[in-house]
Amino acid sequence: MKKSELSVERGIEIQTEQLALWAKVLKPECFERLQTWAVSTNENAETGFQIVRGSSLDMFVFNDLMRENNLMLRTQERKKKS
Repeated sequence: MKKSELSVERGIEIQTEQLALWAKVLKPECFERLQTWAVSTNENAETGFQIVRGSSLDMFVFNDLMRENNLMLRTQERKKKS
């Protein structure tokens, strides 16, 4: 594989690894929204670069999830319990 190539399979592997990290810090309903959005385009991807991953996942969380009051990080729940 050339440096400028990224297979769909590898892109999905990267996406899966990154989603697993988000699953640890987001409430389940937040994670479900993120995962649904992220994998929605996988079957139409022709290259791994078209797989939603990296900063695209981050921006979805920050722009779409964090602005909603009821969709906060799990760490904020833990602070309230302390």
